[in-house]
Amino acid sequence: MDCKDFEKKVSLYIDGYIDDIEKKEFELHIMECDKCKKSYKKTIEILKTLRQYPEEDLPKNFKESLHKKLAKESTKSNKKQRFGNWKIIASIAAIIIFVVSIPTLIQLNPKDIYDKSITEQSIEMNENSSIQEQGTKNAAFRADNVEGIKPSTKSGSTDKKVNRKIIQNGRIQINIDDYEEVVNGLKQYINENKGYIENLETMYHSYDRADKDNSLKYGNLIIRVPENTFDKIFSYLRNLGEVMDENISRNDITKEYYDTKSRIENLKIQEERLRDIMKSASKVEDILKIENELRRTREEIDINIGTVQNWDSLVNMSTITVEIREVKDLKKSITPIDNNIFKRSRDGFIETLNIVIGNLESGFIYIVSILPILVLILIGILIVLLIIKKYRKRRD
Repeated sequence: MDCKDFEKKVSLYIDGYIDDIEKKEFELHIMECDKCKKSYKKTIEILKTLRQYPEEDLPKNFKESLHKKLAKESTKSNKKQRFGNWKIIASIAAIIIFVVSIPTLIQLNPKDIYDKSITEQSIEMNENSSIQEQGTKNAAFRADNVEGIKPSTKSGSTDKKVNRKIIQNGRIQINIDDYEEVVNGLKQYINENKGYIENLETMYHSYDRADKDNSLKYGNLIIRVPENTFDKIFSYLRNLGEVMDENISRNDITKEYYDTKSRIENLKIQEERLRDIMKSASKVEDILKIENELRRTREEIDINIGTVQNWDSLVNMSTITVEIREVKDLKKSITPIDNNIFKRSRDGFIETLNIVIGNLESGFIYIVSILPILVLILIGILIVLLIIKKYRKRRD
């Protein structure tokens, strides 16, 4: 029993509503915990003090005044309930209209209308590589300074190389010109290098309903690769297309890893000692105490084993997140239209004007397309306003 259980069961113990086993655990905890012992004594003293005061009589006409107050509260509650019913009806009507409108809104994708106005924007590549490495002088360190590695039994102290535990993570964003070709080639390359794709998500970032071949795809992949092929596969990803952003991080968890393994071994030794002590224990109180300590030790062992297994997975199989975006005319070079500044200005003005006109046309078409939905929403608003107006007239 711990202090939280004591707080829950102190009242039950005083009133005699706990069984014999819980009673023994409670009394054993009070003997061992000074804080709970003081709290128990204070509770007993408070109860003794309260029992010394006589009970006071209720004031005159208490029942009549209480009845009047309850009647008033009941009237207010009925009024609120009526208004609440109208609120519920109005809310249900609005939800029904909204649910009916969802399928139409999903089918009308604004990206289809504005597809002509999509322009490619150049993104400055920012390479942010945070690689945590130690110098060659610290590559080998003494085995007796790392818990979990047994030192040499020979006389003298010798340095010993330790199998370092490093978690590698990478992220890269690439623009490509053929999504299906790149993804299929990437799958084959990953399989050849004994890796696998943990997650693959594909969607359209530009969809042309009239001509699906002109639609552009976007993909998000999470790749797990062996630690010794991480740099090789990352270099392969760089050559797939135009790299817009990339990041590599390496986290050295060697110290934490071997500390945790050492802690597991110590806990196992402690568990065996507790089992030996339990075999020789004869008192119920001692047995209960040892069982609680065994349960706590076993839980801590399982938690630490799970942590080590998770670290092994992250170290052995590195993680790379890949964002692939299909774009048009990736390899098209930018050439000047004309050396004449006035002609170039005129062409730019016409191009901008065409974009503005196209956007206005697309906006007008989109608004006309969703008119049925707007009519339904307007009807719903009118219904809600009429219900509120009707309720106010009844209240007045």
